[in-house]
Amino acid sequence: MLFLPKLLFAKTEAEYHQIPLHAPQTDSIEEGTQNHRDENIRRNEWWWSMLPWFVAVALRKTNRQLPKKSSTSYLNGIRGVACIIVFIRHITDYWDESHNHNNAFGTDPAPENRGVGQLPIVRIIYAGEGMVSLFFVLSGFVLTYSPLRKINNASSPSSDSDLLTGLCSSILRRGVRLFAPAIPLIFLTCFATWNYPSFHPGRWRDSDPAFLEFLWGYVGIAMPLFNPFTFEQYMPPSFNHCWTLAVEYRGSMIVFLVCIATCRLTTRARKLVVGGSAFWALHTRSGDMFCFLSGMFLAELRYSPLSSDLPTAIRFTIPQSATHTLTICLLLFSMLVIGWPSNGAQGIEPFNSLEKLVPLEWRKGDHWSHTTAYFWSTIGAVGMLTAVENLPSVQQLLSTTPILYLGEISFSFYLLHWMAYLWPGAIMMHYLTKSLGWPQGLSFYSMFLITLALTTVAADYYWRAVDEKCVWIGKALVDWLGVYDDSTPRLSSPQRTANRLTDEDQTLPVALDSVTTPVKQE
Repeated sequence: MLFLPKLLFAKTEAEYHQIPLHAPQTDSIEEGTQNHRDENIRRNEWWWSMLPWFVAVALRKTNRQLPKKSSTSYLNGIRGVACIIVFIRHITDYWDESHNHNNAFGTDPAPENRGVGQLPIVRIIYAGEGMVSLFFVLSGFVLTYSPLRKINNASSPSSDSDLLTGLCSSILRRGVRLFAPAIPLIFLTCFATWNYPSFHPGRWRDSDPAFLEFLWGYVGIAMPLFNPFTFEQYMPPSFNHCWTLAVEYRGSMIVFLVCIATCRLTTRARKLVVGGSAFWALHTRSGDMFCFLSGMFLAELRYSPLSSDLPTAIRFTIPQSATHTLTICLLLFSMLVIGWPSNGAQGIEPFNSLEKLVPLEWRKGDHWSHTTAYFWSTIGAVGMLTAVENLPSVQQLLSTTPILYLGEISFSFYLLHWMAYLWPGAIMMHYLTKSLGWPQGLSFYSMFLITLALTTVAADYYWRAVDEKCVWIGKALVDWLGVYDDSTPRLSSPQRTANRLTDEDQTLPVALDSVTTPVKQE
């Protein structure tokens, strides 16, 4: 049995919650200078808001800050890195005609399959499917982190009320948080497909309809996306990647339900129910639900390590060097399998040997979600988060400001990246290869870097203009519906409603698909 330090042995409170970064004390002159600068920023706030946030903050022209760092900030960093990997996978799949990146290193013909990016572990840069699984594990962790804190703090007189209120708020806000930011994207994509033939228009353009007819047809294509009551995956043409939204919603409801079902159980019984449900989902080839429930299980271990389930007489301590080595090995193994070649093992080790370990149930289907690659991506995603949970040095790397910024804009980046490489990306590729006569490889890498920069800037604007407004709508909705009890102060304006942080937001300031982005309080 694998024993990991943080998950097994109870630590001090300081080890679970990193000390936030606080500004040093300043004298009255420095405070006066800062107040004068803040007043100038507020006076010209609208103009400076036209710049991307990372530019405005570098020029010291904005008071907006990233959420202060905590023990869970690294989750946001994982989210940002994962979105970049999804972008790499999609843009490479579309423009690399050889598709050698889908083969393992050394596959025949060998001379064409010896790229650095095809090496084991390194090939995680193409692990788009694996990153989707990682998104689901993160969602399960993040969504249940606050409810589990309240469940494990049941000694508090208000814990039951707080738990029910928090879950009620989370369930009602969930649909708004996931689906509302996709609505502007749908209209943007609609206009792109109408005006730019290079952006694949889909079969509904075959009859050359009038614009209003085309718009109505596009609405019909988009509507099934908002149906979470079917387990069939729907990939709407021209924004195919949004299929994950319905899965996120269903997985969210599952973990919320499990929180309610297990809130009166002992911690040991709750671990058995959650862990058993996760493995049953894996057995039935429900990889997405396995990821959500595994994320919840890891969140539970934050409050109740596995060592707490052992009788005191048989508890023992494993040397830190040994646990650190085991954790590093788990991380490397997870990176190996999460980057499983899309075209299969093809007789290449170590994939060929690992392929024999796949359960028979996962070898019967022909859909991509029932394949060996998807099986190992789910295992790798859970293993990766388990390992990083126990590696403070990796957490610190993922909590650096640039990576945390990517995490903040990650949902917007994910929504926009598909349109970015199919629209301006296609125009650039045509110009570089046809008009300038550049080689295919040089054209691709140039287009890739420019498109990545454009997507980042566009995601910054979308984050502030759309994503955060949807957060406000969700919070205003639950306030209007009266979710909070009479002891909660009513807020007199929508702006104050948006700025109110729930317990969940204060505990976990992470901006994932699956969690509300906290708005900085005035």
